[in-house]
Amino acid sequence: MNKPYRKIISLLIIIILVPTIILSIYQISSLNQSEKNIEKIYSSELNTLLASINDYVNNYITSWARKLNLLVVETQNVEDVKFQESVKKFLLRNQSIKMLILSDITISRQPEIISNYQDTLSNIFQKNIERILVSNENKIKVLLRQNDFGSRKIETVTNDKIGNNVLVIFLLELPEGKSEICGLLVDPEIFIKQILSTKINSITRNEFVVSVSNRKNNTKIFSSGENYSTEIEQHTVITLFPGYSVNIMLKGATISGLVRERSIRNIIIIFLINLFLIIGLWFVLKNFKKEVELANQQSNFIANVSHELRTPLSLINLFSETLVLGRLKEREKEKEYFKIINDESNRLSRIVDKILSFYAIEENRKKYNFNSENLNLIVENVLQAYGYQIENNNFNIIFKPGGNMPDVRVDKEAVIEVIINLLDNAMKYSKDKKEIIIKTGFEKGFAYIKVIDSGIGISAVNQKKIFDKFYRVQGGLAQDAKGTGLGLTIVKSIMDAHYGKIEVESSEGKGSSFTLMFKQYIA
Repeated sequence: MNKPYRKIISLLIIIILVPTIILSIYQISSLNQSEKNIEKIYSSELNTLLASINDYVNNYITSWARKLNLLVVETQNVEDVKFQESVKKFLLRNQSIKMLILSDITISRQPEIISNYQDTLSNIFQKNIERILVSNENKIKVLLRQNDFGSRKIETVTNDKIGNNVLVIFLLELPEGKSEICGLLVDPEIFIKQILSTKINSITRNEFVVSVSNRKNNTKIFSSGENYSTEIEQHTVITLFPGYSVNIMLKGATISGLVRERSIRNIIIIFLINLFLIIGLWFVLKNFKKEVELANQQSNFIANVSHELRTPLSLINLFSETLVLGRLKEREKEKEYFKIINDESNRLSRIVDKILSFYAIEENRKKYNFNSENLNLIVENVLQAYGYQIENNNFNIIFKPGGNMPDVRVDKEAVIEVIINLLDNAMKYSKDKKEIIIKTGFEKGFAYIKVIDSGIGISAVNQKKIFDKFYRVQGGLAQDAKGTGLGLTIVKSIMDAHYGKIEVESSEGKGSSFTLMFKQYIA
């Protein structure tokens, strides 16, 4: 390839590939930062979900406090029978509440307990309730301070005497500005299964798995679904039920796993884009190189054709001028000059026919007249018509016709042109041993003609290119042979038009074998 073209290709590579590589590196580094931000966003969203669950528990128990406070306002007295009955109905509706405890803010009297059932735990709790309240006097003081600001504060009390239950305490606002301590003995597990589970299922959106566990024995109380990952993304303690935690996970995955998967997917996409770009550039460069080579071959073709035409024309002109001027006195010499003129005229005719045939094929103007023909007869016609040319070049042709040859549907003149092109090449590229063998036969559904020479042969590399238009083998003995580079291109085009095949067997210095294969014609 010429130096200017190499510069153009190098410039294309620099202009396209270098910016692409820089951009890809930048995209990958930006991608890593983006994935970190996505991970933070995911974590923040999970934390928000956990906070909303805690808010829900606080709001739900606050709603209990408001309802109880409303009962107090309606009855005007916590010791009223109507109040007692209303509370029991309230407890029936909320099964997670085992009992309600009422006490004055100074805890100076025996606390009053309202419950719908009596069990061992209730008896133990009733005996120790005053002691439990006294031991949590600081929390009660906090309730009083918070109440001064007009907001309802809720505190929780845990104690071995009440097992896994939680005592939720808050202030009831009595008439005439008085206050009363109210406690609800709540079973967290019933609350979680009956109340909190509904809220959890509504916020998971089939994207997350939220579970609630007992922190003491690490047992799962509730889960919104199955998760195939054991990695907990975020967790928080339920504020009012400190013995229980809420755990949240992505469904079937983890945040780090999703981020990793997303990163890998984006990197693969960037890689594929670059790969397609490189492949596209490779095709462009390949086609560019092919076009450059074709342009060079066309230039060589014009030079070769000019030389090929000039030589016979010069000889014809020289010898015809000699004959016209009557400079020859010997009859034998005169015959020799006429023979040279005839040979060069035939040579000139073949060159012109080859060029016209090539351009007719290139412009799809070549017409074929298909008929049922016998390949043996076609070869014999070629040898009769081309015999003089063969003998004149001192070549020996050995024809080995196949027996019982089936007819094939071909254009006879086109097949003759193919055989003549192969014979012409065989003579052109044979040096010492001037022998050509032509075989015909039938094999595997194909009738074939095989032309075998003992010439210089063709290398494996050149065998892939010899059918390209204008291509001529460079270097070695082939360089000295004259030609246009169109012969085998015409052969290939004619065989393609016949839906046939052409096979080449050759190696350097050991001759070549070209096989023309035609499908059997069935009438």
